[in-house]
Amino acid sequence: SSPVFNAFLSNLPHVLDHNFSMGTLLLPTCLPVLQFCAAPHRVVDLRYPVFSLWCLQPHPRKLWLSSVLTFLYKYEYSHHPLSGQALSLVRIVLNTIDNHYHRCRKVDDPTLCAASSAYSRGQSYIYMYSISPLMFSTP
Repeated sequence: SSPVFNAFLSNLPHVLDHNFSMGTLLLPTCLPVLQFCAAPHRVVDLRYPVFSLWCLQPHPRKLWLSSVLTFLYKYEYSHHPLSGQALSLVRIVLNTIDNHYHRCRKVDDPTLCAASSAYSRGQSYIYMYSISPLMFSTP
């Protein structure tokens, strides 16, 4: 968490998003940095990462995710070596999601569905008529 690294990571999503030609030149350097900065220790094989983003602080984690999403959305990564690096970054994201504690509630609980549906309907009814009663009147 050095100031230089934080400055680099703070500007990376913006550069990748708004300066395509510069981003294309920087990708071979930036992608290994994104791979290594998420690693909690020295790793030998980055092709199959077993670590997640939880060792990064929340703000750098968000910037890391923004950089990776921008890269995956805007850039061509079907050729080697970018394809392997993209796959490694996606695995890091999947490891992060897998390691995050998440428990879904069952939808088959009738009290849960009924309570949320009634609340939503009632709230939307109040909201619709508080905006403008004339919007819903017939001509």
